[in-house]
Amino acid sequence: MARLTLRPRLALAALGLLLAAEGAAGAQLRLSWQEFVKDPSRVASFARGVAVMKSRDGAAPGSPEYRTSWQYWSAMHYYFGPQSGAGTVAAARSAAPSPLRHFFDGVLDLSLPGSPPNLAQRVWARCHHGTRHFLTWHRMYLHYFERVLRAAAGDTELRLPYWDYTSTAQLGFPQILGQPELNGAPNPLYDARRRSQSVQLSAIRTDVDGMLQQTSFAAFQSNLENGPHGYVHCTVGAGCQIPLMGAVPTAGTDAVFWMHHANIDRLWQCWLEQGGQMPSDAAFRQQTFDFVDETGSLVTLGVDPLLGPSSPIDHAYDNVLQCRRTAALGPAPSAFRAAALAAEPEKTTLDSASAVAIDAPLKTLSLEVPRTGAPSDSLKKAFRVDRPAVPGAVELVLTGIRVEATPGVLFDVFLAREGGGERRYVGTLSFFGAGAIHEHGAAPHAVDRSFDVTEPLRALVGPELATDAVDVVFEATTGVADADPAQARAAFNPQAGLKIEKVELRVVK
Repeated sequence: MARLTLRPRLALAALGLLLAAEGAAGAQLRLSWQEFVKDPSRVASFARGVAVMKSRDGAAPGSPEYRTSWQYWSAMHYYFGPQSGAGTVAAARSAAPSPLRHFFDGVLDLSLPGSPPNLAQRVWARCHHGTRHFLTWHRMYLHYFERVLRAAAGDTELRLPYWDYTSTAQLGFPQILGQPELNGAPNPLYDARRRSQSVQLSAIRTDVDGMLQQTSFAAFQSNLENGPHGYVHCTVGAGCQIPLMGAVPTAGTDAVFWMHHANIDRLWQCWLEQGGQMPSDAAFRQQTFDFVDETGSLVTLGVDPLLGPSSPIDHAYDNVLQCRRTAALGPAPSAFRAAALAAEPEKTTLDSASAVAIDAPLKTLSLEVPRTGAPSDSLKKAFRVDRPAVPGAVELVLTGIRVEATPGVLFDVFLAREGGGERRYVGTLSFFGAGAIHEHGAAPHAVDRSFDVTEPLRALVGPELATDAVDVVFEATTGVADADPAQARAAFNPQAGLKIEKVELRVVK
């Protein structure tokens, strides 16, 4: 293996983690924000790169300088403007609740640069949400952005930090980003348009232990995208009603966006390191995407090269082996890999409900837990101590989650004793980009979510099934830790048209 060049300030413990990380040979580390800020020179380099990119926003639209600007790179994710599928700022402002419209102040409409011909059409508004390539496209996007940032900062060792909100020690919004000044000068990492400069995330909603147990890439990616990914966007961005982080066309203009997505990318790497398997079909592997590099030149990268042994990815993460809060959770990597490659397990439905409309900030529906017959026998078997760890022995599956407009809130999902009383948290539904046309002109898509509810259900009904049914509760939340529930009730948009095609409780054999 090639010799690793590490800065002396890195702890020796990071070396062992680095060896297991993707592209470890000769790679520079992406550090958690908590570690990153311990060295002021790193923070200064990051801020310098952002400042230089922002200074290029006023460059000639057809110039290489503009193609390496902050504005151009945000527009590659998406943008507001007359040529955009997202429409104009004025239209978005008018659709927002009146008390929040002032958050659109300072947000600009952009126009596609006409020079070089057709280049911007190939790279602007290309973000992938709700597709098979949410993770692959964003990994490429971060890679090329990091190259531009590094060149702008004049620091060949600069790598993006990540905001590790999955750690209970890092739930607070990165403090330096919320300071108008940095070292006595205007702080390029600060944005006055940001709704909150000190939001506090919730520990329960950023726990990814169960998510990392998903053996199917499709299930893992969907739960990652619509779980912590959407949760952070919508909690920082006021229920995903306003810019910056709350709106797809402006999310990339906030420095925290890049740190957020670096963590999402890291969590994907955590899943891969424990044995997760990527799709191998040609349609997936042969997909290519266009970007620009640090010189402003067009570059094209395919999924197969990205995931292969000659991948251009030149970074590693400081932690991809200890990503769970409960270290002992789940099987060994070899067992996980075997489960990921195995055929789809047999599943028995306990009960289901169809066409569920979430038309109020609190919605409850009842699902039966049969005490006799084959479903009951399967459930009792699932509750045994020797139940398989992956996938979850009992799942709550939400199929076809759709909205016509943003609900203005997130929704926590609980299992509860029938008729009220004790309840257990299951997960959170978020709606980043909900109801919007923002992906290559595609119509709004439906989302599927699945949750391992073995332990919550066992706690509520016991191994002998002490009740005939459980309630599934959907409750509006702002997502902020210890928030007043009345705030979420007031923010809920009853015109959102939030519906779930099917809610199903099932046992995995």
